[in-house]
Amino acid sequence: MSDSLALPIEALYEGPMGYFQTEEKDTFSDKDCNDYPSQNMDVVIDRKNIERIYRMDFPKEWEKENIAKPNISCKESAEKIITDLFKKYHFLPDRIAPAIEEGIFFNYKNMANDKEIYIEVYNTLEAVGAVVQNKKTLKCLDIINDDFSEIFKSFVEM
Repeated sequence: MSDSLALPIEALYEGPMGYFQTEEKDTFSDKDCNDYPSQNMDVVIDRKNIERIYRMDFPKEWEKENIAKPNISCKESAEKIITDLFKKYHFLPDRIAPAIEEGIFFNYKNMANDKEIYIEVYNTLEAVGAVVQNKKTLKCLDIINDDFSEIFKSFVEM
């Protein structure tokens, strides 16, 4: 029998604000918890998502077009946002990728109401968020002072 705490990351999870799902094809086990002493599985999963920020591939064709890779300040800002949103709302990003606008893109899915949040953090450290449902933009905001409360309110409303 496999490790008792093995969780497929592509599985559906329920958080206090609804359901979320990730695309990673990886699993975490008891061993992963032991890699981070005195931390629970939520912290391990969060840490694995944060590592995705620093390991993401950058399309070679974008380099040829002189599109800048996400800089270290942008990555640190994205890490802070993802960590803060995870701690506050218990959602994990579904996807983390470089943005063609020179920064980092990540999104969250709410399986309870079929809404998604798209967030981009730019190399200038500006951030923007959009709530989408059925390919229709419901709300799009500049994020000021890392305040995601208004956009998450729209994201969780039924």
